[in-house]
Amino acid sequence: MTLSNSPNPWPLASALPIIQAPMGPVSQPSLIAAVIGAGGLGMLAASELNPDRLPRTIEQVRRLSSGPAEALGCNFILDFDVAAGVEVAQDQGVRIISTFYGDPARIRPHIRHDVIHLHTVGDVADALAARDAGVDVLVAQGIEAGGHIRGTTPLNELVPAVREATGLPVVAAGGIATADDVRHAFELGACGVWVGTRFAASEESRAHQDYKDAIVAAKVGDTVYTTDCFDAGWVGAPHRTLSNSTTAMYESLGATSERNRDIIAHTASGVPIRRFDYTPPLIGMTGDLLALATYAGVSAERVRQVEPAAAIVADLATGVPTA
Repeated sequence: MTLSNSPNPWPLASALPIIQAPMGPVSQPSLIAAVIGAGGLGMLAASELNPDRLPRTIEQVRRLSSGPAEALGCNFILDFDVAAGVEVAQDQGVRIISTFYGDPARIRPHIRHDVIHLHTVGDVADALAARDAGVDVLVAQGIEAGGHIRGTTPLNELVPAVREATGLPVVAAGGIATADDVRHAFELGACGVWVGTRFAASEESRAHQDYKDAIVAAKVGDTVYTTDCFDAGWVGAPHRTLSNSTTAMYESLGATSERNRDIIAHTASGVPIRRFDYTPPLIGMTGDLLALATYAGVSAERVRQVEPAAAIVADLATGVPTA
């Protein structure tokens, strides 16, 4: 599993250049396994998993999947203390580690020589710093992305700029939901694509059905980028969600101190969720679910139905160049 001498190689011969974004709690082992089984690269959101629980989750994905073990990656958010989790994942044979936010240089000593390190960047300065830290592959995330966002540059500008500045393989993230989007990403110079919103609306996703239906129903202009709307739980991380009553309240209030963080929903186990929490609507939750953090990229307008993850991978794969 080493990178080739090609100027822009896809680093994993055993998987299609289609990566299912980690998507935090919206993802689950059955979704990751389905993506891997369909030939893609499945990414486990490992930051919030206790290191004692991580081996069991990795084993569950592998037990459910018919695909190669090396097509499973683990994603870690560097705003949190993840060093122990990175070590545990590698002890379990994970050979793809992706990181997000924070300085990748501080985690590099924990990443082994036979492991491919992806890091998400939002501008050229971040990309150059990641390259100098020793990162193998850069995920260029355009402002079109859903969920938490690193920068403010459109994907069309970011991918070629990052590739030219660093010379590293670049994966395109943000606004990708169709085979045409995939084709365009490769025309920009990407070696792969990172897809979240369409997989959030997959049958295997942990997203609540109301959330999936809202993604499918989204039209042009139905998402909103904010710097700190859903900030309770992760401060200082801009994000894109579907527009809803909470984003409207945020825009009308302006000042964070004036927010009414009332309880608007509950988890399946009865834990209260307050307005402006960063928790998305998940299966089993009750309450005003569409007022929660319904993370979605601008590509939501091109997600037409809830369907199996394998069908999504197969469709996206038709946009991958064959030569």
